[in-house]
Amino acid sequence: MGKSIDPRVLRTRNLIVEAFNQLMITKGFEQITVKDITEQATINRATFYAHFVDKYALLEEVLTEQIEQIFNEQLQGNSNHSLNEALIIQLFLAIVRVHNQMFSQCRRGYTAFTQMIDDKVKDYLVETIQKYLPSEQKFQSIIISWGLYGAYVDWDKKKREAATTYAQKAAQPLLLLI
Repeated sequence: MGKSIDPRVLRTRNLIVEAFNQLMITKGFEQITVKDITEQATINRATFYAHFVDKYALLEEVLTEQIEQIFNEQLQGNSNHSLNEALIIQLFLAIVRVHNQMFSQCRRGYTAFTQMIDDKVKDYLVETIQKYLPSEQKFQSIIISWGLYGAYVDWDKKKREAATTYAQKAAQPLLLLI
């Protein structure tokens, strides 16, 4: 039997995350202190440190959760069990949503942790695509993931066409890698 998590622990953790998210709207990440977070969450420092090593660990966990949530929402209803054009398009649109949401939630700190977002999204793409390929094709999942992310970067720089249109164009060459 799995060990259940104390609801008070979950509640406290949620208070910390919510306080952090609120502060990210009004302050840049570099300006946020653990003291700011604890005051906003109405907890003491020891309680914060019982949950997170520092604000960077908190940032990493918040980013991971948000990225997973966005990808899960974007892929919801995808009943196909194979890597196909529709899935590639949904993954591309998930990348767009991640960056749009992160930018709108934390404009002042977005550029400070863009690299962390990029790394987490790439890792999530590899994991997701790997689920749709045989285990011996792990290398292809890496290449397809990075190709898809590269396509996003190209689209983001130019934005000459709708994301869906661009994703449709990117899907065909990526599917040739399978």
